[in-house]
Amino acid sequence: MSKKLEDLDLKEVSEKTRIEIEFFQALVAKDFEALKQFNVKGFLKILNREYNIDLSDLLKEYEDFFSEEEEEEAELETKVVTNVEQYSKESSNLWLWLLIVLILGAIILLFVKFDLLKSFVSENESSSAVITQDISEAQNNIPSPSVEPSAEEKIEEKIEEKVEEKAEEKPDEKVDEKIEEKVEEKVDENTALSNINELINSVVDEGVKKEAIFSTEDKVWVGFIDLSTRANSSMVTDSNFSVDLSKDQLLLIGGAALTLLDENGQIQSFPKGNSKRFLIKDGVIKSISLEEFRSYNKGREW
Repeated sequence: MSKKLEDLDLKEVSEKTRIEIEFFQALVAKDFEALKQFNVKGFLKILNREYNIDLSDLLKEYEDFFSEEEEEEAELETKVVTNVEQYSKESSNLWLWLLIVLILGAIILLFVKFDLLKSFVSENESSSAVITQDISEAQNNIPSPSVEPSAEEKIEEKIEEKVEEKAEEKPDEKVDEKIEEKVEEKVDENTALSNINELINSVVDEGVKKEAIFSTEDKVWVGFIDLSTRANSSMVTDSNFSVDLSKDQLLLIGGAALTLLDENGQIQSFPKGNSKRFLIKDGVIKSISLEEFRSYNKGREW
């Protein structure tokens, strides 16, 4: 079989049949992985019709190869899904406990902050009360204006004396120093509280994983192509499945009817029939055409 193909002028055959010459090279070498991107059955029919070459044995080898590969991939996918589910469960519990601890820490810090503020206000009120009391005593010691003609002058002298006494004691500076100390403590507390809030928000954001959810009632084949590494994988399922939106990738899904819950909580329905193709990029999933799929996959359908 392969000898007959080698005898042909592959370039001439390619121009006549419109079949890519890469297909002939993979066919002769029995590179079944490379043949996956071509319409193998259709091309073999064309060769049989145009050149009377019987390639049924090669077709059987090709089908047997992928039948065994699909069984191995199905077993591997089952193991991977089981491990992922177990890891996700353990990871979710860990994040939950960490979040609880951080919230408790924030509550304790708020209580401490409240007590310090309360203490600061009490001290400030005490200082103000002392000053008010001193001024009141000074006013009580001032003679009545009706007693002497120079009462106003004596009042001013008494007030100046009291002010000078207070200036020597410097109560205002002490109050200012206390206020500055409390303000600095308050700034440090606010900074610490802000850092804790940022950490809590980051934990919550990381704990919530962005996913798109597909639901189906039929058995369906799902293929994944990682756009960063070009690695592909697949699985077969007859139940709901989710797709990670944090990784840029292509999806190729069989002809079963599907319902998609996207990143915005919007529901999209796709009828039974042709294969469905999706692009996941920058955390967004959208349905794309065959031409768009090929453009992202370097011209290949899979």
